[in-house]
Amino acid sequence: NAPDPARQLEVLYLQALSRMPTTDESQRMQDFLAVQSKQIAAESRPREQLALPPALPESVDAATAAALVDAALALLNSSEFLYVD
Repeated sequence: NAPDPARQLEVLYLQALSRMPTTDESQRMQDFLAVQSKQIAAESRPREQLALPPALPESVDAATAAALVDAALALLNSSEFLYVD
C-alpha cells in the first residue's frame, strides 16, 4: 500500500503553509519528488546518511522519504513561510 504523493504534498502544505497547494504547485512538487527520489536512490547512500524522520519504518523507501524531507525543507525556506504579508 504505497503512499499517495499528492496526498503527502497536501498534508505537507497544510502543515507548513496552512493551505492546500495550487494545481501548479502540486504538479511541480510531484515532479520534484520523482526526480529527487531517483537522484537520492542513485547515490546509494546508507539510510543513516539520509535526512529521514527518526521513527521511519524499515519498510518505507528511504529515497522517497528523503525526497519528501527535501520538499518540506524547500517549503520552510519559501518566502511564503518566512514572511507575513
